[in-house]
Amino acid sequence: MRCETLPSLGGSTRDRRQRLGSWRSVDLVDRVVVVTGGARGLGLAAAQLFLERGSRVVIGARRSESLASAVEVLNGGDRVATVASDVTTVDGCRAVAGVAEAAFGAIDVLFTNAGVYGTAPVEEMSAELWDSIVDSNMKGTFFCIQAALPALRRAGGVIVTMASDAGLVGVRGGCSAYGAAKAGIVNMTKQLALDLAPNVRVNCIAPGFIATDHLLGRVDADEVIKSLTEATPLRRLGTPAEVARAAAYSAETDFMTGAIISLDGGITSGY
Repeated sequence: MRCETLPSLGGSTRDRRQRLGSWRSVDLVDRVVVVTGGARGLGLAAAQLFLERGSRVVIGARRSESLASAVEVLNGGDRVATVASDVTTVDGCRAVAGVAEAAFGAIDVLFTNAGVYGTAPVEEMSAELWDSIVDSNMKGTFFCIQAALPALRRAGGVIVTMASDAGLVGVRGGCSAYGAAKAGIVNMTKQLALDLAPNVRVNCIAPGFIATDHLLGRVDADEVIKSLTEATPLRRLGTPAEVARAAAYSAETDFMTGAIISLDGGITSGY
């Protein structure tokens, strides 16, 4: 890797700043934001925040009934569109991009949040479970990006991918497929940040333990939350709202690309 110094720009400090460019926050008002897996959990929280920031939002999910419930929660009127699609298929990914462009004529931000979690001991991992985990997470991420890329390039847009602490460090408990898929998303983010620069930025969120409705609704929620809290250096779980803010920050911060935001309460900091 070559290290070079900046050429002398001359002039005043103000002149140099103007020539080099300066940090700016991208206004999300009236931007078109696509959120896959947007009918519940982290995706729904992100969709809500983007709406609050003035964006128009397209949410995708597999089931139409889930989307209908999410629309009621979001209460965004004609600023919300939905698409029922399966992002484990290329056609499903193309449907997401197609609906967004048909509804709003553009895609400014793509948040590839869709994915499933699953575990199994190495000896018991089936090909069906492996494919389900890898396809919904890594394949769906890549082909949603591919489908949306022409619109993102026209807009000079932003991609926000969803990884996990399990994509950054090993996790006990049969996470081989899930960890592999999320690690793939981490490195895919870095590769695409280089391939798509300077026109399209690509950043990644890697959450740790988040207090989603799914977790809080478990029969053994109190026991699980206690265990996860004790495993987290900050001694609490994250919230969906915090993940949503990270997604918005990734979209808004113009000088950030190829970044992996660890939102995990310190889990991946080390022993």
